[in-house]
Amino acid sequence: MLFAALIALVISRALAGTLTSLWALVALGASVVVLEDAVPVLVGFAAHQEHLRLTGGTIACALGGWGTAMMPYLLARWGATRMLTRWPGAISTIEKLTGVVARRPWRSALASRFILGARTLLPLACGVARVPAAIYVIGSAISSVVWAVALVALGWASGETVLLVLGRARRHELDIGAALVVIVLLIVLLLQRRNRPHVVEELQSADQIFPPDPPR
Repeated sequence: MLFAALIALVISRALAGTLTSLWALVALGASVVVLEDAVPVLVGFAAHQEHLRLTGGTIACALGGWGTAMMPYLLARWGATRMLTRWPGAISTIEKLTGVVARRPWRSALASRFILGARTLLPLACGVARVPAAIYVIGSAISSVVWAVALVALGWASGETVLLVLGRARRHELDIGAALVVIVLLIVLLLQRRNRPHVVEELQSADQIFPPDPPR
């Protein structure tokens, strides 16, 4: 957590300048791997403060989110046995998820960025279940775009709130950005810890309520 907070502070200070270069946007997208939801929220805030372009930042976050959803899927798809042996504690959960994922490939791919507590396990289960690449690539891409747009909008709204309360607040915006990232990280970590033991039950409940995806 301390490591993530330090990264958050570094990123918030980097955003004090205008991020327009390709490499800056690539670095921003890559930071999603560590900071997850905090990055698009910070991007929305920084865009509101005119430190980066809203469109470019949103695209970078969407690509970063998509990459974090694709990596476990690809690793499990082409090396399932090796992946499972490296995480023995997750084998039982992945086995339970695999049955649900096999019946719901589209829904599972579309949920890849929204299941807190299973953002790694769900893509792994999709890979183990051999969800077709086309379905997972398209579904996870849609999920990542929606996720990025929603959280960037939240960050933009936080910038509006700061503007109403403190005015332009140029003197404090770096500290506000860093605090915003840490707060989002804490909330996400708490929700992930709370939701992780119930992910399988939630997906199995949905599996009973809604019909499975049409056969491929």
